Amino acid sequence: MNGASYNAGCGTWTSLPVPTDAVGEEVFTGGAAAIAVPQKGVVVVGGVNKDVFLAAINKLPEGYLLHEPEWYRFNNRVLCYRQGAWTQLLQHSSVARAGCALAYWMVGCMLWVAN
Repeated sequence: MNGASYNAGCGTWTSLPVPTDAVGEEVFTGGAAAIAVPQKGVVVVGGVNKDVFLAAINKLPEGYLLHEPEWYRFNNRVLCYRQGAWTQLLQHSSVARAGCALAYWMVGCMLWVAN
């Protein structure tokens, strides 16, 4: 699944490449959070696992919301889109979230992930 960027000055949309991880595998970013970071690009954190999520959408299994967080296999990658390409900045269980909020603090270049 790819995305698009909008140029408000021209009123045009441009297709973006599919996000990929450090080994080139496609990463689904549904449910992820994104934030523009000055001079760095757009940072994308978390999101749902496509297969787990689509299976639940097609037929919600009994007890779906009762599993441990690991069962849902949320995306545990921090990706960055800059100058037409994706890079994986890190991979850690602390960012495996869906529907989180992001804040960027320029002092110290800190990115906060709130769930």
